[in-house]
Amino acid sequence: MVILGSGIAGSTLGAVLARSGAKVLIADASTHPRFAVGESMIPQLVAWLQVLAERYDIPELQALTDATTINEKVSNTFGRKQHFGFMLHRPGQEPDPDEAHQFVIPDALTSASHLFRQDSDAYLLRVAVGHGCDTRQQWRAEKIDFDDDGVTVTGADGHVVRARYLVDASGLRSPLADRLGLREQPARFRHHSRSLFTHMIGVKPFDDVLDVPEKSRPPVPWHNGTMHHLFERGWFWIIPFDKHELSRNPLCSVGVTLDPRLYPKPEGVSAEEEFTQLLSRFPAVERQFEGARKVREWVSTGRLQYSSDQTVGHRWCLMSHAAGFLDPLYSRGMSNTFEIIHALAPRLLAALADDDFDEERFRYVEELEQGLLDYNDMLVNCSFIAFSHFRLWDAVFRIWGSGNTPGTLRINNALRKYRADRDASVFDALEEVPHTGLWWPDNDDFKALLDGTAQACAQYEAKEIDVALAGTRARYSATRTASANSLPSGRRPVMWNALLRCAYPATSQYTRAPRRRADSSSSRTSTAAPSPSTKPSRLRSKGREACSGSSLLGEVALIASKQATVIGEMGASVAPARTTSADPSWTNWAPWATESSPEVQPVDTTRTGPWASAVHATSVASVPGTSAPYRCGYGFDASTTQLSPRSLTLTYCCSSVMVAPTALPIETPMRCGGTRSVAAPLSARASRAATTANCAARSMRWTSSEVSPAAAASKSHSAAILER
Repeated sequence: MVILGSGIAGSTLGAVLARSGAKVLIADASTHPRFAVGESMIPQLVAWLQVLAERYDIPELQALTDATTINEKVSNTFGRKQHFGFMLHRPGQEPDPDEAHQFVIPDALTSASHLFRQDSDAYLLRVAVGHGCDTRQQWRAEKIDFDDDGVTVTGADGHVVRARYLVDASGLRSPLADRLGLREQPARFRHHSRSLFTHMIGVKPFDDVLDVPEKSRPPVPWHNGTMHHLFERGWFWIIPFDKHELSRNPLCSVGVTLDPRLYPKPEGVSAEEEFTQLLSRFPAVERQFEGARKVREWVSTGRLQYSSDQTVGHRWCLMSHAAGFLDPLYSRGMSNTFEIIHALAPRLLAALADDDFDEERFRYVEELEQGLLDYNDMLVNCSFIAFSHFRLWDAVFRIWGSGNTPGTLRINNALRKYRADRDASVFDALEEVPHTGLWWPDNDDFKALLDGTAQACAQYEAKEIDVALAGTRARYSATRTASANSLPSGRRPVMWNALLRCAYPATSQYTRAPRRRADSSSSRTSTAAPSPSTKPSRLRSKGREACSGSSLLGEVALIASKQATVIGEMGASVAPARTTSADPSWTNWAPWATESSPEVQPVDTTRTGPWASAVHATSVASVPGTSAPYRCGYGFDASTTQLSPRSLTLTYCCSSVMVAPTALPIETPMRCGGTRSVAAPLSARASRAATTANCAARSMRWTSSEVSPAAAASKSHSAAILER
């Protein structure tokens, strides 16, 4: 068979096929070493590499799965990636350190790298040749003809190659896509972007140019991962190759991706000049590039997005970037490539063995390739829309992060089972999913979450709703993840607040958003004026307390109450949940499987929320005889559940619709009776201590209006309110 393209996709597939006995020719119009985009690894990419290495007995692939090993066995030119870092910027302003996120990659899952592609791709080609592949470099395919028995490929030099099957892994300028007219014009994706990029030396660590207090710094230095500087409808990337003790590579991959509808390509301006002009708009990013110099020519692209209406046919396949491309945001490209290789290789080996290349045999590969592109389009389009407002972007980030770890763990679990009995059918089970192409494909709740977020962002973009309502809807969607995110302790993503200074667990998502500006001008909800009962912590809050952090599942009011009244689609009031506590200073919060918690009468939240017509809820929690307000966040702890979220339904003893930020009647507090609950006092100081002690088990926040547990019994206390 023939593979067009000797990059990371073609070489890896060739190695897998040749190792299994197939006769493979890898042909390429260029040669190695060479520059290539796609340099940032993610945990799912590493997981698929490990699967390919062990399933097909190619130990050389394992070298790419660890930042130390790759520097030892491939070349000392690779950086280590410890996190995804995101910071929002506005023209002419210093960035607000509260408007930043960090997704820390746990060593328990992977030691990811920044790939110096000229070395990694050349290494993989050598691996393919070592396992039996033939190669033709600097050989361009000029003519491709198919017949019932195979395919004939004629080169520009007149040399003819005959094969039983053709895989095109050449990328954008696919000769097979051109030959069969497979490109969609225009690309079907909603997302639009173009890009400028190069390699530079002398790019400063962002930590060195951003002067913030120590308490506002992330758990991992910004320069130790992939840094994303976000701005309206665009983002810069910073990918250093020197952040490993073994690396001797001073280069840094830099670039910017932006929406051409807002930033059309200027005429008569070079790519370097345009990049410099963009830098000048954002002071902190500009400082990071002071003194930096390019080491290769700048590249300026047109629209990055392209797609194909068909990716498999009789005796041919468009693989990965030959089939389509979206955007480098979230670094999905290489991970998609290895997942597609894993889907294609066993089918192709079986077809070669029995000489049956029926198109239906490869139908799943088609569905996977198109699904990977379409779901990525949904997420990236939401992100670009949300970059204009931090509250909306914060919700989109959490949704992306909540699916990363479980999507990786399902692959790792299959590999663990395979190691036990060497039964490859465990990998077949990975394909039996309802949402092919989604990075957490076997979870209906996560799919619904993404759909709801996409709808909210699309309505915001169309100016049908304002950003406050869009953020509310996205965050409401995020609450549904709680019923699905059933991950082992220490490996589930946890959103937490830097001000709490928790010892973050192995998998953590760090959110610098401790004090959201409670500006009522951005909200459609009218708020009460400041009053003695609400005691705003700042004048701008106008009756609402400042938010002191965010849980993993967003800022939606999941507030336990003595009585929660829900009006709307449910059409009736919900009976009050029973209380089980005589101690008013402690209240427990945790979701649980309803059958394991007979003490609590849960409220059905699945049919309420921002989409329900005329939905209102009153959720009350307070200390008897007191009036000082407090707010409560929420989290979830699924460490007691099995890792099969599709079979698990979790409900809550509280309402999941937003509560208007006004003073509510004094009520009796409630104590939820979950089997595994974490108690939290009402004072901020004690709450932070409790959160620090329990942060590895749950993501949760509680704040108060300077009320200590001792004083709570003697002071009046009004209803819990959640800042919007």
